[in-house]
Amino acid sequence: MKWIEYPFLRITSALIIGILINNSFKYTNISCFYLMLFAVIIFSFYFLLSWKSKNLWNKKLRGGVGLFSFILMGYLSSQLNYDVRKPLLSPDSLSASTFYTSTIISKPASTAKTIKYKVEIDQIKFQDSWSDVYEEAILYFYKNDTPPDFDYGDKLLIKGHPVYVENQKNPYAFDYALYLQRQGIYLQDYISTEDFMIINENHDSSPYYLSLYIGDYAEKVLSTYISSERELNMAKAMLIGRREEITPEMEYVYESSGTAHILAVSGLHVGIIYLVFSSIFKFLKRRKSNWIYFGINFCAIWSFAFITGLSPSAQRAATMLTFILIAEFTQRKSSIYNTILASAFFILLFFPNLLFSVSFQLSFTAVFGIVYLYKKIYRLIYVKHRFINFFWQITALSLSAQLATFPITIYYFNQFPVLFLFTNLIAIPTAISTIVGGLLLLATSQLGFVPILLGKVLGGWIYFYNEIMVIVSRLTFATLEDLYLKPIYVFLIICCVIFVLQFITTKKLYFFRYFSILLFVLSGLVIVDHYQKSRQQEVIFYHVNNKRYFDIYLGQNCFTNINSNNVEIRKEVNFNITPARNYHLIKNVYDLENLKIVREIGSNTLIHWNNKTILILNELHILTKKYTHIPIDYLVIGKEMIRDLPEITGLLNIKNLILDSTVSKAAGEKVRHQVNGNDTNIHSIKIDGAYKISI
Repeated sequence: MKWIEYPFLRITSALIIGILINNSFKYTNISCFYLMLFAVIIFSFYFLLSWKSKNLWNKKLRGGVGLFSFILMGYLSSQLNYDVRKPLLSPDSLSASTFYTSTIISKPASTAKTIKYKVEIDQIKFQDSWSDVYEEAILYFYKNDTPPDFDYGDKLLIKGHPVYVENQKNPYAFDYALYLQRQGIYLQDYISTEDFMIINENHDSSPYYLSLYIGDYAEKVLSTYISSERELNMAKAMLIGRREEITPEMEYVYESSGTAHILAVSGLHVGIIYLVFSSIFKFLKRRKSNWIYFGINFCAIWSFAFITGLSPSAQRAATMLTFILIAEFTQRKSSIYNTILASAFFILLFFPNLLFSVSFQLSFTAVFGIVYLYKKIYRLIYVKHRFINFFWQITALSLSAQLATFPITIYYFNQFPVLFLFTNLIAIPTAISTIVGGLLLLATSQLGFVPILLGKVLGGWIYFYNEIMVIVSRLTFATLEDLYLKPIYVFLIICCVIFVLQFITTKKLYFFRYFSILLFVLSGLVIVDHYQKSRQQEVIFYHVNNKRYFDIYLGQNCFTNINSNNVEIRKEVNFNITPARNYHLIKNVYDLENLKIVREIGSNTLIHWNNKTILILNELHILTKKYTHIPIDYLVIGKEMIRDLPEITGLLNIKNLILDSTVSKAAGEKVRHQVNGNDTNIHSIKIDGAYKISI
């Protein structure tokens, strides 16, 4: 590889390193000042040293200083993004407010009990005065009997105050608060019907409002000509980026069949628009009319991004294709890799937190996989027949993207769709036909019978696709589930794939040598990890609202008090607890009654192992004097035992007191004040999160 051909490979990598450093260490503004001072000293020393010097060492030093400057740029961009977006108001000052005004800045998203809106908080009332603030927040309105229906730009007066979104308090589970923080959202509020009123319906003419207005029109047209609700929801998701009404059952169908990617407006959808318009207007791709070709394609991809509500994924895809168009328009002999990396550089420079977005990672990884692998895979088999060749192209495309993204997919979603090659043979033509057919439907919506016919054909095709995906999702072998990869495994697997593909392509032995070394390292890490997990002995009390859930890990077996037969409980387990079980490489889950180290004393549970005693107390009177003399290493109590705490501490010798998730924050703080000064350590799961005990 000649580095000079890929300058943005070094530049973008340095920028990413700077972003990662900032997010790993979270330096303060003061340390930022010292970092800038250090950078100025380094640059000054470099210029003094290299003045009038032209030797090879100077060139290397210049390159090193240049890369350091881009690392610093990534660091400072990430720090500035954090400083600008973090609210200035503390949780205590927010709790003192009584009213606030906010402006709706999103379409509604429906959940089981609430309707969610993204808003911008304009003013907050403290005592008798109003203070101007400009903070984004998420508001959840309880549906009750009359769910609210707001438009973009509506201004609300709300009684109460927003609160900070709490970070995930269970180990290894998805952190929704961190996900929102990386979008610049730190606040939320749950609002009842009687606690708000609309004070202004100010529908402005901003680009975002216009995009929502056009999207509403497109949704109305699709609803008119596609009668089936299931097929209509899929068409809306693919064409205008509105997937909120897709049912959880169909979400599961698409995920288990490996075709959920076609629902989220992304590079695939914008790429289809680009391919369609570039093919239609290919005749303009001459020297004199090249600017017309560029203008049409540029307007097409950004118009599509516009009608999808300018979603971040659509904007990223449009930006990437814009860079490719510019390189094509200027007739620069630049590598496609360099062009893609340049688009990633400028996106991350202004929006550094996108580096941690799953869709951003998957989008760029999939594009690199397609660019690098597609032609190599496609050329493996020569297909003469045009119709069969079309499906072979789709297979090669799907395989290229999947090879590039499967480690990231497993890392985030803990599953792998086995039948992705088969399902994508139908999914990609469905995406093409839905987008092209949907645009034709919008364009001909005033032409009498034409949109009626198009709507029936489009709805029928989507129905056919959905039925096949439902059948596939019911196959027991369709999806490998409960997979787990550590971040270091993801990195090593990606490197292994790159080296083995380079070896197959170039036949150079040193690539196979690198692959073998990394494979050996990866295998060693996996063996060590499995060995450590086979010897693990741990108890985790989880943070699940108003529930006492806990697991005992002995080796790769899990013993639990959770009955997951109930659908609602199973959802709680999948979100809060399954990630921890995957991390611990659990093979079998058993009921607690199967564990010999557990003893039931009435409704109390006593766990004794390796000279450690854990008592889960539900009834105090049932304990005899025999048990009151046993030193309790860990005592777990719920809200029903709080009133008996003075008697409990008088009877039992307690080293650590754990308040489970049924104990409110206020009660937890009160207990801390009561026991303050004793030798007992107190942990409130509601306040401090899940509690781990090594036994």
